[in-house]
This record gives sequence, structure tokens and C-alpha cells, in this order.
Amino acid sequence: MAKLPLLLLAALSIGAQIEGPSTPLTLDIRVFRGAVEVTRESTVAIYRIGERTQGRRLSLAESGAYRVGLRTGAYDVQVLHEQAGTVLDQAWSTLRMHVDGAREGEPQLEVLNFDKTYGALAVRPKGQPSTGAGTWSARLVTSDGREVARGVAAGGAVVLVAPAGVYDVIVDQPGGSQRLADVAIRPSLTARKAF
Repeated sequence: MAKLPLLLLAALSIGAQIEGPSTPLTLDIRVFRGAVEVTRESTVAIYRIGERTQGRRLSLAESGAYRVGLRTGAYDVQVLHEQAGTVLDQAWSTLRMHVDGAREGEPQLEVLNFDKTYGALAVRPKGQPSTGAGTWSARLVTSDGREVARGVAAGGAVVLVAPAGVYDVIVDQPGGSQRLADVAIRPSLTARKAF
């Protein structure tokens, strides 16, 4: 395992021509291990689809996510979970960037999870610019009301991460709560829902 980071750094130092000055889409990546966010303890590299060399190592943005500008298309992403310089785990994922994946002018949010039985849901207000999730929150509950997950603020969205299944989303706002029934969380995918 000790050789893996050195090989990765050597490959990443070459860099890939993934990002460009006229890139139309922005991608934010958050990393979880089950329900626990480990973005800050992880490194993320992005590659052209099917290529595992000449990737680009991403840096954390002020938002707490890894952010990169991308052209529409498919990409391979490598995630390393590290602790005190030791690689604890690695995972690969394929992402497809498309214009419909994000609201205009906002990043497309993707959640990568080391536990492939988990999925994610990004909840946003419908038709409003994202001013942040400071005035509202969201949580996932079972049909009998048992809480499964509390949301994590991610820009103008709230991210809910849970084992794959069908849940209700409770959106709590100053004026009251709203229930979105029967929302599917699929394994290894980030779904989007507006309220």
C-alpha cells in the first residue's frame, strides 16, 4: 500500500487536460464512509473515462467539497481515504457530467461512498437561487417516522446519506414542515429532489 500513493502522485503530477477555461459545468464531490462524511480525510483524482493514468488531483474548495470544472462527458474518479499518511481504503467511480445534472450556474453535487450499499439525496428549494441551507433543514425518516439520516449542508442543498431504500424526506422550515413521501435512495448514486 505504501507504493500506491507514490505511484498516484507520479501519475497526477503529469496532469490531465480535463479542466479548461470554457468549461460549462462545475462538479462538487463529497466523500462518505457509510453515513459519516470523510471528505477532508480523503484525496480525489479525476481521469478521462477508461484511463487510469494522467489524472488530476483535486483540491478542497472553501465549500468543503472537492470542486472541478468539467466538460460534459464521462469521467473516472479515484478516492483515497487516508489517515496519518496511510491509505485506509480506495474506491473508483464513474461519473457522467451532463447539462441537466445541475441547476444553471450551480455545481453538480456528487456523493461518493466507500460503502456501496449507501446512496445520497441532494435536496434543494424549487425554482429559487441557492442562498444556502441556513433557514431550512432536511432529514430522512422511515414510513413509521424513525429518523434514518440528518442532512449535511452542501452549498444551497442539503445532502442526505443513507442505506439504499425508500424513505420520506422531512423538510423543516421556519413556517413549518413539509413531507416528501416515498423517495428512493439508490446504492452508489446521488439523486436530486426539489421541494
